[in-house]
Amino acid sequence: MGAWITGSLFLYVIGFMAVVIQHTEMRTLGFGALLNIIEVCIALWFLFRFYEGSRESAYRALEIQSITDKLTGLYNRIKLDSVVAEQHRQLAAGQLNHSSVVIADIDNFKEINDRLGHIQGDKVLQQAARLLRSFTRDDGIVGRWGGEEFMLILPDYSVDQAKHYSELLRRYIADNDAAFGQTLTMSFGVAELHAEASFEHTFIKADRALYQAKQAGRNCVMVAID
Repeated sequence: MGAWITGSLFLYVIGFMAVVIQHTEMRTLGFGALLNIIEVCIALWFLFRFYEGSRESAYRALEIQSITDKLTGLYNRIKLDSVVAEQHRQLAAGQLNHSSVVIADIDNFKEINDRLGHIQGDKVLQQAARLLRSFTRDDGIVGRWGGEEFMLILPDYSVDQAKHYSELLRRYIADNDAAFGQTLTMSFGVAELHAEASFEHTFIKADRALYQAKQAGRNCVMVAID
């Protein structure tokens, strides 16, 4: 926008100078001088445009970096919190009928880290992220919640629909070999977001459901009971 305003101002100056040259008796300022002014204005316009474009690109890159988990490339917790908060607002305003939150945890991740090392553990996290991203696509928003936990936000999904979706996702992950050469499984805790309760309370319910999935033997889906 700044570049276009500057360009418009330059055009005005050039037009003004052209009029002055045609109506002046002075010979010190001719069309050659006007051409020099045009050249300078064009060079300055491109310089300003390049600067503004570079600044805007850097700002966008910084904005993406601020909401992205560096290791997995998924959204980070800051972005997930903001998405859930917006979903909660839409539910309260009647703009959304349902929204569900799923917390997924890699099974036996501590043992994987201890046995294979943290470098290989990072590869497991990246593999889990790829599978989650590949399956969800445009169905929901997926990100890294923290550690070996991931969060899936499903707009317009009731808790029953979210449970069915999570079960399909669980099977999809278990059917794919992980990067470290053995089956990767995950446990899931599902909770529905309600306008009358805080979204932090939904996180707590989903986390409790995940704990129940772990207690039930892992590699399963559990739904939070209100």
